[in-house]
Amino acid sequence: MTPTDALKTLQGKLWHTTSKSRFEGIREYGSILVNPPENFVPNGERWHTGEGPIKYPCVRHLGGVSLFDFHDFCPDTYDHEYTLSTWQTFVPICSQCGWDSAVWLEIDREKVSDAFISGEKLLKTWNEDKLHKHTLMPIIEAAHLGDLPISAVARVLLYKQGWAEFKPIDL
Repeated sequence: MTPTDALKTLQGKLWHTTSKSRFEGIREYGSILVNPPENFVPNGERWHTGEGPIKYPCVRHLGGVSLFDFHDFCPDTYDHEYTLSTWQTFVPICSQCGWDSAVWLEIDREKVSDAFISGEKLLKTWNEDKLHKHTLMPIIEAAHLGDLPISAVARVLLYKQGWAEFKPIDL
């Protein structure tokens, strides 16, 4: 499945993506944790942690859970405007993570509205607060500040390397 094909399923919704093993931990803890225990998700396995806290991703730096917001997302426009940002790295599966599958959790926007930061607002904060050492995927990366309870998950989809489509799985 190509990123463009996968986007047909993800389009218009708010998502968090993770590995199958991390998804099992999310089930166990009942939340997507901002700072999961080291024995659950070793810091060295988290996105852009090699240079320490000074370079942690922006959303983690702010104390949040990173989300993909594909509401009104046009890939051609995005690729033209944000040439250094590659959403395709994560869709349908993180190509740099070494995963053989990916779990996509659709987040109910209304259930997280009190702790939600849109991609536009996140980008504005990144610029105004000069957080440029912290990675950010402009506009489509949004945030939920604090741990995100699984009660806010509307559905869960699994994708395995080589599959032609996502398959629903139980929470």
